[in-house]
Amino acid sequence: MPTPIAILMDPISLAILAMYALLVAWEAVFPARVLPEISWWKTRALCTFVVYFYPTTYLPLFIDPFLTSLQVLDLSGLGTIGGCNRGDCTVRSRHLFLAPSHASQCNTMACTSSNAS
Repeated sequence: MPTPIAILMDPISLAILAMYALLVAWEAVFPARVLPEISWWKTRALCTFVVYFYPTTYLPLFIDPFLTSLQVLDLSGLGTIGGCNRGDCTVRSRHLFLAPSHASQCNTMACTSSNAS
C-alpha cells in the first residue's frame, strides 16, 4: 500500500495538483465574473480537494480484492490498446440494445448528446 507522500509525489498526482493550482490562479487573475465575497473559500476548497483526492486514490486499492472475485471475464491478455478498443466497442454497441430507434441516427465515430436522448 503506497504511503500518502508516495501518492502525492506520483507524476499523475502532481499533474492533477498543478491543474488545480493553475485553475485557482486563473480564476484569481482573470475572473469570469464578479463573485460574492466568501471568507476562507480558498482554504475550504483546498481541504475539500484533499479530502476527495486521498479517498478516491485509496478506495480502488481497498475494494480490488472484493471485485476480483466477481470478475466474469479475464481480458487482461488484451493489453492496454486492446482493452481500450474493446471498451470503445462496448460503449458504442449499447445503442443497438438499449435504444434501437436511435442507432440509425448515430454515425460510426460518435453520437452527439442530442441524438442520445
